[in-house]
Amino acid sequence: MECQYCKAELWYEERAEKCNTSKEVEFSLCSQKGKVQIPLLKRPPNLLEGLLNGEDQRSKSFLQNIKVYNSMFSFTSIGGKIDNSMNNGSAPPQFILNGQKYHRIGSLLSEHGSKPKFAQLYIYDTENEMSNRVKHFRSVNI
Repeated sequence: MECQYCKAELWYEERAEKCNTSKEVEFSLCSQKGKVQIPLLKRPPNLLEGLLNGEDQRSKSFLQNIKVYNSMFSFTSIGGKIDNSMNNGSAPPQFILNGQKYHRIGSLLSEHGSKPKFAQLYIYDTENEMSNRVKHFRSVNI
């Protein structure tokens, strides 16, 4: 069903008044029966929008590596048992994390001979941050 105030799609069982059986139901999970006004999302920059909706020639590679890019711009990286069994190409990709989740942040100092990662890119090795990112992008063939 659709909320009459914010147009969110909800299940009938998510209605605010469970005893109300009429067809004109109200929902409070989304906009608190119209009390909360949620602004519309701003349109993303043209390059990002093109990458996301397939209009850019690099879209396929971008979408295949989107988790890598997300991790690259994070201070931490999520860890856990990732279940890819549902991602068989017949539906939009899903991210399913089973069991305990954790964040990999690592030390602020990289080990001798290893490349900086996570917060090290921003805090410890700011001079090489950009070159490390460029090297990474080239390694995923964008």
